[in-house]
Amino acid sequence: MGGVARRATAIEAARKRQSAVLVLDAGNFLLNDMEPAVSSKGTSSIEAMNRMGYQAAALGEKDLTLALGFLRQRVSEAKFPILSANVVAKETGQPVCDAYTIKEAQGHRVGIIGLTGQPVANITSPYTVNEPLEALRAILPEVAGKSDFVIVLTGASAAIRREIAKSMPDVDLVISAGDEWINPPEAGAAGGLIVQAHQSTAGHAGLRLGILRLSLDSANKRSQYAFDGLPLGPEIADQPEVAAWVATQPQ
Repeated sequence: MGGVARRATAIEAARKRQSAVLVLDAGNFLLNDMEPAVSSKGTSSIEAMNRMGYQAAALGEKDLTLALGFLRQRVSEAKFPILSANVVAKETGQPVCDAYTIKEAQGHRVGIIGLTGQPVANITSPYTVNEPLEALRAILPEVAGKSDFVIVLTGASAAIRREIAKSMPDVDLVISAGDEWINPPEAGAAGGLIVQAHQSTAGHAGLRLGILRLSLDSANKRSQYAFDGLPLGPEIADQPEVAAWVATQPQ
């Protein structure tokens, strides 16, 4: 959890600079590949994000290695919505979490949809991951009707992320994760912007924080933006309260 206290400092700084800040995660945040997330079955990840004031996160395909009962516990413990429009419990066919949430940011209604990438088939898995693009097309009109600006959080394949930006004009922003790094930011033919802080690889564990600064015009469309993947190196001081909590966690 070496970067958590630095991330907390960077998030605090962003909130001091800007009047409207949304702190979001595009997925695969529960277990990653490091302690204490593995042994705590994601409890430490949720507590860290609660402390940093995250406002939404997508359920990633790697998070589905967690048993259904533990996943439901993590969803209930989070003070922010964990989202997926396309993961259901195999036994019941019911969603394991909400598909989307609506947040207010400086008078704008921001619709945030979670979309889970499809994992390697596992017949013992308690989850069914429906095709991401089909699931998004099904829920998008409902979300767009309630929103001024729509964000999709996803770690699905780069091809899927690009297809969203290419063919779905109701999606304004794709915040992406995953092993296939889309860098620099890309704007699709439909106008959607794709941003990704870094490539998700073993041992990564959030070593960069993606910071997107957006300006919207009178039609709630992107007028300008600036994006940076901020390295969370030792030049960023630890946030004291979060650092004290990290020190109590098994390493």
